Amino acid sequence: MKVPHLHRSGVWKEIGRNAYVDWIFILVMSLLAALILIFAGLYLYWQISTGKFHSSQENDSPLEESFDEKGLSNIIERFEIREGISSEIKKGYRGPADPSL
Repeated sequence: MKVPHLHRSGVWKEIGRNAYVDWIFILVMSLLAALILIFAGLYLYWQISTGKFHSSQENDSPLEESFDEKGLSNIIERFEIREGISSEIKKGYRGPADPSL
C-alpha cells in the first residue's frame, strides 16, 4: 500500500475520502483524548493527595433517620399481597375448564 504524500492544506479536504488520512485523524484524536484524561486524573490525584480538593457538599452532618411505623406496615401488607398472588400463580391455573377440549 502506497502512502500518499499530502500537503497540510489538502489534508482537511481528504478526510472522509482517504482511509489513510481518516485513520491518522482517529489515532491523533484518540491519543489527544487519552492524554487529556491522564493529565486530568493526575491533577485530581495531586489535589486530593495535597489536601486542596474539597467536595462540593460542605455539610457533613449525618442524615436523620425517620421511621414511620404506618408506612412500614403498609409496605409489609403490599408484600404479603404479592406473596399470595405469587403462590397462586405457582399453583397453576384455577379457572373454569375450556369447553372446547
